[in-house]
Amino acid sequence: MTPEPTSIGIVLRQIRLLKRGDSFLHGNSELCVLRAAFAETDDSQKTPVILEAYFPEAKSGKILPIAGNGLLIYGPGNPGSYVTYVVKIIESDKDIRESGQTLNELITSPKIDTILSTLKLNPTATIAASVIKSVLDIVSSAMIKNKDDELFQAEGTVFRGSTPPYLLKKIQPVHNEYINAQIQVLPL
Repeated sequence: MTPEPTSIGIVLRQIRLLKRGDSFLHGNSELCVLRAAFAETDDSQKTPVILEAYFPEAKSGKILPIAGNGLLIYGPGNPGSYVTYVVKIIESDKDIRESGQTLNELITSPKIDTILSTLKLNPTATIAASVIKSVLDIVSSAMIKNKDDELFQAEGTVFRGSTPPYLLKKIQPVHNEYINAQIQVLPL
């Protein structure tokens, strides 16, 4: 029988990005990993601490570089009879919003108006240029409004009464179509 630990830590041991949320884009993703936990011994008025970690160069199919035992979800502490936790992974679309802003600045610049004014002699070219400018304006607006993508959320609870207590040392795989991860409870 595993002895009951007086203090534990819950960690996110490994995260693999299986694919990007924006599949039409290629390259790296910027991921934000959010973690929070609440234990029986915590004050019910206490707001759980949200821990953040950023991975600006995440590549599809690759494991994120996590050092040591992993990213802390809970602990160190004696949680009492249970700990409940949540892990959320978000893909930032800041680069898309910035590209949209750059495109918007280009199509609204005085230089574009100067170019369009030179096309006034050719009505067909003027109409075509006007349509292209309108389409680019719609595209840039959509890019600027693009929200971050929630790729993954896992919620769980571990109990002292489990065998072993808190599922100590067992690797718990959690995954969806975007993320494959491992959570583990460690004795401290």
